[in-house]
Amino acid sequence: MHAEALPTVIRPACGGRNTSGDSNLQGPCGVLLVDKPMGITSHDVVDVVRRVYRTRSVGHTGTLDPAASGLMIMLLGKGTKIALFVSGLAKCYCASIQLGQVSNTGDAEGHLSEEGDLSGVTRERVETVLQSLHGDIALRIPAYAAVHTNGKRRYELARAGQTVPQLERIASIFSTGLLAFEKPTITIRVRCASGTYIRSLAETIGEMLGCGAFLAGLRREEVGQWHVDDAITIHDLESLDRNGDPSAVLRTIEEFLPFPKARVQGEFVPSIVMGRPITPAAISNIEGHFATGDPVTVCDAVGHAIAILTARFDSSQWPDRLPTGELFTYRRVLVS
Repeated sequence: MHAEALPTVIRPACGGRNTSGDSNLQGPCGVLLVDKPMGITSHDVVDVVRRVYRTRSVGHTGTLDPAASGLMIMLLGKGTKIALFVSGLAKCYCASIQLGQVSNTGDAEGHLSEEGDLSGVTRERVETVLQSLHGDIALRIPAYAAVHTNGKRRYELARAGQTVPQLERIASIFSTGLLAFEKPTITIRVRCASGTYIRSLAETIGEMLGCGAFLAGLRREEVGQWHVDDAITIHDLESLDRNGDPSAVLRTIEEFLPFPKARVQGEFVPSIVMGRPITPAAISNIEGHFATGDPVTVCDAVGHAIAILTARFDSSQWPDRLPTGELFTYRRVLVS
């Protein structure tokens, strides 16, 4: 992604900050960690980042509801090309759950109604329920969710007063822990796979306790290895725009690609950018271990990512037993 005389390396088209006021794709490139506050939408965060970095090329890897706060991973310029590989990272949430009431939306934004008696709900019972909610479990997809059902988003059907079919999704819960027990509220920390509806988890906890529950508050603390403590607030980002250099808080694309790496000889970089077959002659080194079918980041000589590929061989075959012919299948070229 960066150029030098020898070996040949490709620089990204999105280099520095675009201060011309022209909203185009030739702007900053990288990844930004943002601590989203409560009370604004995820798209509001996108708008702020677009304004600060003077570019339209901004995306993110996971929506947070307006009532939720916490870590959002924002992608700028060519960084948007890695969205698929970042959005699937595991998440960690701190969730506040209100017991004894239910909500038609699963959270505090909906219509609340009384559900059950809390007299038999103890810390021990809550901890037992949480321990049982590990592994792959079926959770309802909320009626007020962006998932499409019958050709429309579920929340569109719900807001129109139409019946929303009940659907479930298998969610992977890695761990749940009770942080606070202050009836009628409990606070838990959940580590889970991407795509888990914490609203549905809160409702399930309420059903298992026999009292009903809804999600009263949510904060996303981690995405993969990245923690909200490493993120910048909207206020500080806008302050940096006025008084500093916002590019200083951008991270590189390579930091967010957790795959093993295959470095290539400089003279082969242009052909890889064009999506041509990668043969054994192109490989100069392999870093990390992978098996056939695993994702691999192909890098230039100085470590800048060129493409994400699928391996057609095992890294244990390097360097003496590489198969002949094409070694990888292309998934995403990251530079042009």
